[in-house]
Amino acid sequence: MGNVKDVVSLQPEAFETLITTFYETGKVDDTQFVYAPMDFGVKWGFPVLTKEALGVILALFLVILGGTWFIIRRSHKNNPLDHPSGV
Repeated sequence: MGNVKDVVSLQPEAFETLITTFYETGKVDDTQFVYAPMDFGVKWGFPVLTKEALGVILALFLVILGGTWFIIRRSHKNNPLDHPSGV
């Protein structure tokens, strides 16, 4: 715990008591809070995000390259001037 969202959402009753007591008396009553260790594990770290982004970019590049090759190849097949029998 440490951020405002964590304090409010993880132990809402204790936070309500703390804030109410503070506004009424000017003193902080944190007796209802219990120790809750923080989890610093990340699901999607920067190395994973970078690898995913590079994979997507590479896949798009290959799709564009393959599409370009297909279009050029197809246009050459339909061009009669490229064939030896063409005039």
